Amino acid sequence: NRYDRVKKIVSDVLGMPLKGEFNASRGEEGRQRFKFIKGNRYSALTEVVSVPNHMNKISGDNYTFGEGGNIYYSAISDGMGVGKKAHSESNIAINLLEKFIEAKFDKELALKTINSILMLSSDHEMFTTFDISLIDLYSGKLQLVKTGAPATFVKKKDRVEVINSQSLPVGILKDVDFNVYEEYLEDGDIIIMVSDGVLDANEEIENSELWMKELISGIDSVNPRIIGEKILEAANEVCDFKPRDDMTVMVTKVWKTVR
Repeated sequence: NRYDRVKKIVSDVLGMPLKGEFNASRGEEGRQRFKFIKGNRYSALTEVVSVPNHMNKISGDNYTFGEGGNIYYSAISDGMGVGKKAHSESNIAINLLEKFIEAKFDKELALKTINSILMLSSDHEMFTTFDISLIDLYSGKLQLVKTGAPATFVKKKDRVEVINSQSLPVGILKDVDFNVYEEYLEDGDIIIMVSDGVLDANEEIENSELWMKELISGIDSVNPRIIGEKILEAANEVCDFKPRDDMTVMVTKVWKTVR
């Protein structure tokens, strides 16, 4: 059909795979307009496992993940404290983030705006952390945006990378402080994001990041659900199944699309 022919011609001229984001309706003169974006070279799949702290039935952690255009995003927001107040804070932050991503806002502007809204939305102090992963499904470029969030772990075929940040939580500073980490992913890479309750569950060791790195290295699976469950199970065991803080594990697997 005409759509496929036009896509092939434009793709050949540009030298890159394309996909149609949507088809616009025909105009009065019978002309047809198409909109194309770069075709994805990568795909991604996310699994999440989460439990609240042992004193509350509701978790202060909230999360989101999805795909828009060529970008695959995932995020965890951890409201300060536990229970309903923490849940409300992180829920507001996640809902705002989803709206900004849908509107394709610049990430720096989005974070600064969310920060301002959190500071103005309540009479009491309102703090929440942000841990955001953005994957360009065309180039394979990973961006990690952290505001007060714990380390992220990238499980590769031969090693586990640890990416951490010392920035402050969203809501504390008038001008939000955040760090951005960038790297290009490889086929089969697995991105593991956790809330700080997971790392803090092990009180017996000084270096919780090293503990988690070794734990992930020892997991003989590439299934995101199994990896998440094994991490949460280990965190539960080291705190005798009485976590003091909410625990969330988000696992995203990335692979090259076969064409």
